[in-house]
Amino acid sequence: MGGTEGRHEVARAIIDRRSWRVYTEAGMTQEDSLALERAASLAPSVLGSRSARVEVITGDQVGPLIGALTTGLIGKGNPWLFSAPPAGFAVLVGDSARGAREADRHFYNVDAAVAGELVVLTATTRGLASCWLAAINSGEAARHLGLGRDDRIPAVVALGHGGVRRKGSLLAAGWDRITRVAVSQRRKPVEKICFLDRFDSGRTLPAADLGSLQGDARSLLDVVESLEPASSFGGVDPGERDLGLVVESMRLAPSADNGQTWRFVVVRGRDRTVELMRAAGFVVPLDAAPAAVLAVAAAPFIVSHVRREQPFALIDHPIALTHAVLVATTLGLRWNLSFVFDYQAVRALTGFPASHQVTALLALDREGELGAPPHPDMVQLFR
Repeated sequence: MGGTEGRHEVARAIIDRRSWRVYTEAGMTQEDSLALERAASLAPSVLGSRSARVEVITGDQVGPLIGALTTGLIGKGNPWLFSAPPAGFAVLVGDSARGAREADRHFYNVDAAVAGELVVLTATTRGLASCWLAAINSGEAARHLGLGRDDRIPAVVALGHGGVRRKGSLLAAGWDRITRVAVSQRRKPVEKICFLDRFDSGRTLPAADLGSLQGDARSLLDVVESLEPASSFGGVDPGERDLGLVVESMRLAPSADNGQTWRFVVVRGRDRTVELMRAAGFVVPLDAAPAAVLAVAAAPFIVSHVRREQPFALIDHPIALTHAVLVATTLGLRWNLSFVFDYQAVRALTGFPASHQVTALLALDREGELGAPPHPDMVQLFR
C-alpha cells in the first residue's frame, strides 16, 4: 500500500494474520509485550464486566508453561510446541465468577476471545506470528500459573517470529505445512455462510476485497481505542459493499480446527430490523432502529468444545465479530453488538435451523448516536 495515507492497518492485519506452528529462536522485545498488553487492556467486554485478562509469558517461563499445557490426553494435541517453541504466550484468563452469564452460556469466554484476537492482530502489525491453541491442559496450566479457583483458561495464543525451519523442527515444519495447506487456507465462500433476509434464501452479498481498503492512516490500536457502540441509529443503509467488507473480515477469522461455523443472515430495512430487535427483547422505537442487522449462528461441527463450559461458538464467533466491529469502525459505520437476547425468537424470524445455535446480533447503520443505550440490554459489548 505504500505511504502513510494509503495504509489501512486494520485490513492488513486481518489479511496477513495466519496460524504459525514454526517459530525461530528470536525473542520478543519488551516493546512487543507492552503493545500486546495495551491491546488487551483496551478490549471491550460483555456488559463492560471486564471478566478476562491476558498474561503475557516470555523468556524462561515459556518452557515450563509448555510442559504444563501439553500434559494429559488433551495437551498432546500440539506436539509441535516442543520442536519449534514460540518466544512467548498470551494466556487468556476468564473470571467465571465475575463474567456475565445467561443460562449455560458463560461470557467470560467472549471477553477472553475479544481480548485475545486484539492481541493477535496487534502482534501481526508488529511482524510477530501467532497461533490460537485450545487443545491444552488448561487445568494444569492454571495450577502452574497459580491462578484463582474462579479463573479459567479458554485458550492461549503462541507468539513469536514465524519461520520455515529451525534445528530439530522437522515435526513442527511438517505440522505447519499440513495445517496451513489442508486446513487454514480452505475458506468457505461467502455464499455458503451469508444469506440475505432468511437462512438458505439463495441470495447473498457480493464478494468483497478487504485489501481494497485504503485511506485510514490510524494504527490498529488507535482504532481499538475508538471502539464505541451506538445507542440509536439513523436508519441509513450501510450498502452492500460495506456490509460485504464486514462479512469478509469475519470470513477470514481463525476458528477451532478451521470449522468456520459462523453463519450470517443479513436483515435490512427498519420495518424488518425493528421487528427482529423487538422479538429479541430489545425496546427499540422505529425511529431508532438500525438499517441492517447481522444475525449470527453456529452451524454444527464435529468438535464443539474441549470443556463443556467453553464451547467454541463463544470463542470463535467473538473472534470474528472483533474483526467486524474494527472494520465497521474504520468504514465510519455505527454498530451495536449483543450476545444476550431471545435466541428462539431470532431463530424463528431468520430461519436458522434448530441445529444452529444463535450466538449474536450485530446492528449496523451509516448514522447513529454513540453512548449509553436507552435499554440496559441493547448494548452488550462495551468498555
